[in-house]
Amino acid sequence: MDPVTGPLVADCAYPSTVRVSSYCTGSYLGDGVVLMAAHCVVADPSEFPLLPPSQPAKVTFGNADSAADPFGDRFEIDIAAHPEPKVEDQRWCFIQPKGRFKSQGGNIYHYTGVDLAVCLLDSTDPDYAKLATLPTVPLMVPTGCIRDWLHEDLWTTYDCTSGQVKGKNGCWTPPPPVGGPTDGNFPGVDVTAVGMGTEPDDDEGGFKRAFNPTFYVQVDNSEHASAPYPYGGYYHPGSPTQLVTNYAFEWDETPIFGMATMRGDSGGPLLYQLPDGTWRVLGDLNGDGTGDTDLYEAAPAYLHWIEFETGRDVTPCHDLNDEDEWEWHGGCLGELPTSIDSGVGGSYAGDSCSMHETGGQVCGGWKAPPLSQVTNSVPKPHHPWVLSAVIEDEVAPTLALANQGDFGDPVDVDAVANHLYAGGYDQSSYTFLSNIYDEGELGGYLSTALTASFAGADGGDYEVFSDPDYDCGKGRIIVVDPNGARVDWGLDSSGVLGTAACEDFFGAGLAVGDFNGDGYDDLAVGTPGATISSLSSAGSVHVIYGSPAGLTAVGDQVFDQDTAGIGGAADEWAFFAEQLATGDFDCDGIDDLAIGSPRATVEGEHEAGVVHVLFGTSGGLSSVNDLLYEGRAGAGDAPEARDHFGASVAAGRLAGTSCSDLAIGVPGHDTVSGADVGQVHLLYGGVNGLPTQANESLVQGQGSVAGSANPNDRLGARLEVIAGPEGDTLRILAPNEQCNPGSGEPVIGWHVVPAGRGGVDLTTDALECTAVGRASITTDAWGDLEQLSLLHAIRIAREATL
Repeated sequence: MDPVTGPLVADCAYPSTVRVSSYCTGSYLGDGVVLMAAHCVVADPSEFPLLPPSQPAKVTFGNADSAADPFGDRFEIDIAAHPEPKVEDQRWCFIQPKGRFKSQGGNIYHYTGVDLAVCLLDSTDPDYAKLATLPTVPLMVPTGCIRDWLHEDLWTTYDCTSGQVKGKNGCWTPPPPVGGPTDGNFPGVDVTAVGMGTEPDDDEGGFKRAFNPTFYVQVDNSEHASAPYPYGGYYHPGSPTQLVTNYAFEWDETPIFGMATMRGDSGGPLLYQLPDGTWRVLGDLNGDGTGDTDLYEAAPAYLHWIEFETGRDVTPCHDLNDEDEWEWHGGCLGELPTSIDSGVGGSYAGDSCSMHETGGQVCGGWKAPPLSQVTNSVPKPHHPWVLSAVIEDEVAPTLALANQGDFGDPVDVDAVANHLYAGGYDQSSYTFLSNIYDEGELGGYLSTALTASFAGADGGDYEVFSDPDYDCGKGRIIVVDPNGARVDWGLDSSGVLGTAACEDFFGAGLAVGDFNGDGYDDLAVGTPGATISSLSSAGSVHVIYGSPAGLTAVGDQVFDQDTAGIGGAADEWAFFAEQLATGDFDCDGIDDLAIGSPRATVEGEHEAGVVHVLFGTSGGLSSVNDLLYEGRAGAGDAPEARDHFGASVAAGRLAGTSCSDLAIGVPGHDTVSGADVGQVHLLYGGVNGLPTQANESLVQGQGSVAGSANPNDRLGARLEVIAGPEGDTLRILAPNEQCNPGSGEPVIGWHVVPAGRGGVDLTTDALECTAVGRASITTDAWGDLEQLSLLHAIRIAREATL
């Protein structure tokens, strides 16, 4: 299955790429571990009697075909026998549990899910000792500086338009199809694919070949209800961590010529060369995709599973710390191969091409990546992520344990969180480079990206990235000036008020506005995990002001619910300032700040949610005349637990005036139609500011709002404002809306509501159906395992009856 034929490589090139038995390709990761595609392995053949035997017995280093080995340098090593075999001759291999063979029609088996496996080599094999000097390409760690380099190289150079991809010469438009989401705004990175497949009807083959495809994107390609599956070209699901490459063109637009696919390339590595010259494995080849694309498994996402199952250390330069981050410790001295793409002296049999050049500092030794144009908002989680349902399944039994006193009296929240974390760890993975989408439920804090004019309109555009999970959740923001100079900001930065602590999540919320009217953009930064007055996760928001020289810590402000003038009071686990939006709500020419805190407790109702509005003045944001909206639509309404009022906030000109108006999403709102139907409140601005109650409240199927109200629609989970010349358009997401059910594809619904006179124009409200399989988002509710565990532990502690 798989990559282009490609040119034959030089003798001794790519020495850690191996032939797996006679039908697949693999990659030697070190310490006796070989990475391959799971569909090349049947761990227990008795489970799949209709499948041909596919227990790989050996791997071949060098070229598998004797015709490609004129000097007799190749060698073979047996795969170790399984210590507890279920069938005769079972080998010691592990298949990632999120993937398996699945029978479709006619007793034909297809592989579905995570297509990744590892096998252990037999250390008693006479040739095993040769591995000690083999130039090995390690698996890229899914956290830390190495991953961040690729992430930023992939996503932050050039702002390409729809249908274009990034290349060395700028944005360009490849021939269709590019195999991408509907927005077509793909990045691109030059990578290397290696295979040892065979021509059809050639069982001996195994010539090693390599070529340079363009790595486009990581997508969720899994568990959709019907064909066609995104990117797959199959009628069965792919992986939730699928890497997509284009094999028709290299990154510099050079056409790649070849036969397109060859049998036996499955499991072959996708390689990336870092700026220090050393190489990393990004994934193993799963199969061909839509158009001119190939699909790879994002193997780094399952690194902790590989090391856990094999008991081997395939990251010799890194150790897993208490925060589930791989930290560089330097024990390997950085001597990794830098010239594996060319044969440089030596031989496989003699010294494993030991003359391959080595060097590089392996991690962190180079400067920060040269960011330029921002193209997307991509999460960079440093913790493992998990489907929310995995943790939710543990809540009821954990609550029962809490009720019988297993976690102390009162309940120890940290002990409950550790219990939930342990229960979900085996089913977690690292998102690696993925664009994980949170449907407004409990989740993780995602990175955001935006541009601003911190030095004024004539000072050029600055790019801003937030990275709230950075360094055990202390968080940071990355600011790049128009000349490409980069400055990282955090709570330990000089002049910034406060001190950084783990799980502050500085940067979880981000918004730009001119809060003092001086013509320079300012930056509001949410820190929802901040401890206030000894109250954990009470939350705060920082405001860093612009100047002729750009952002400056001079005049930095910090607000929390204990700040004089701000309504309410700091409360444990309120997570103040998770959501931020800016607009001029009182028409005075100075921007104001809306602050959403959807997990705040109101009148004893946990996670009812609140929204504050701070008004801008010539002296900056002020808590005087702060507005507080407490989880209710209007007079007489009672706040409801888990409404998540303020889960999204947005500002725009929606009522036909020059003032900004405020939209507040309440995805957990219940109606007579059921739980979590969702609601959006609209508050129209004016010279006197915003009203104390909503001017309009929107629910699907009520009034002129399109669609119908159904349980778990979660209307308002996300709000977007699209600017227009006469007024702005509000887009409202209903992530679980059964939109266009006859389409044959899972879809989500966006309400598109244009501005009108005196309010939004609901007469033209249209429900825009977006096919999940053709978008860069998924309605699967993923979350940071650590954050989900903590948030559910808080709920359990509140609900336990001891």
